[in-house]
Amino acid sequence: MADEPTTALDVTTQREILGLLNQLTRKRGLSMLFVTHDFGVLASLCDRVAALYAGRVAETGPTREVLGHPAHPYTRMLLACHPDRALTLAGIPGSVPPATAQPSGCRFHPRRALATSECAVVEPARERAGEMHAVACHHWRRVEAA
Repeated sequence: MADEPTTALDVTTQREILGLLNQLTRKRGLSMLFVTHDFGVLASLCDRVAALYAGRVAETGPTREVLGHPAHPYTRMLLACHPDRALTLAGIPGSVPPATAQPSGCRFHPRRALATSECAVVEPARERAGEMHAVACHHWRRVEAA
């Protein structure tokens, strides 16, 4: 498990660390759980990705699929906040709930413009968004206006 192993490193050192981790996993046939907020690292190192929000898995799938065709509103909004991926930077309204006061239903519903009463009450089940792509959202096909 590698939790933000390249945070605050210069680009050269980051490349060396990522190369070593990649070499170790491939050479020894290992898997690695890699926690990061860096989409560039995700795209270059990870085969699969899970987007988490407030302790719950919002979306999972092959990295290219999730980054190229995000299904969960949180994943979409998160990618829209990244300077390498968006022409105009967006923000995500509201704030992450404290761990001691999680909302009922979908944990992301207080921050989603198109949330419904169902979102506030019922925790969404995981649905297929592709062959190996899953999303936990009642209304993931509905897209918020930019």
